[in-house]
Amino acid sequence: MITKTSFKKTGLILTFLSVFLVGFFLKLGWDSAILAFAEIFNPKINENELQSRIIRLEETLASKSWRDNFGVKAENEAEIIGFLIGSGGKKVFINRGSADNLSVGDWVIVSENTLFGRVERAEKDFSVVKTIFDPSLKIATRIQADPSLIFNGVFYFDGSRFVVDFLPKETEISETAFVETSGKDGVFKSGFYLGSASSLENSSEVNLKKAVVEVPFKIGEIFKVSIVKNIFSQ
Repeated sequence: MITKTSFKKTGLILTFLSVFLVGFFLKLGWDSAILAFAEIFNPKINENELQSRIIRLEETLASKSWRDNFGVKAENEAEIIGFLIGSGGKKVFINRGSADNLSVGDWVIVSENTLFGRVERAEKDFSVVKTIFDPSLKIATRIQADPSLIFNGVFYFDGSRFVVDFLPKETEISETAFVETSGKDGVFKSGFYLGSASSLENSSEVNLKKAVVEVPFKIGEIFKVSIVKNIFSQ
């Protein structure tokens, strides 16, 4: 007899199978995928645990997807092991270096494709990263208010907040306006996320505007980062 509970569990299993197949085609890892596949048919597993495993698998696939898109490999993930004294978060030390194939100029990201900084010095076993909190780091960016409205400017930290400066006077923003690297400076490739534009004000330059940007993280909350090889220096 098919009960309401068994019907619901069957639906969850079908959901898992669809996610599993996506994982297989993304080459999630045969051993890991088979193990997950075998566990799902454990008769002792309840609906809550099954739902939990589906969520974990989806998160793993999402994580792999953005890593593939941005050229991130597991061996290029690093931990922040310290801050340069007196830098106020402008520069940090990570536990990867030239022995791990890191080079000066490589890009450092957090979460998905959010830009954190750039490798400034690479020693054998560690590296120094100049973060976006360093006011000297100026980044060519674009603000996309909607698919048809894109405005170019320069992103930097002014000591108290993040801004995109030197925007054209006709710049407009909306609640969904986001900021990303444009690749026009030859230092960072296009597509790294920087944050959302929250307001507009006049630039110090006549007839130009400046946008205030909210970045999606705080420097003290970041403990792990990922390295993306700089394609411009290869």
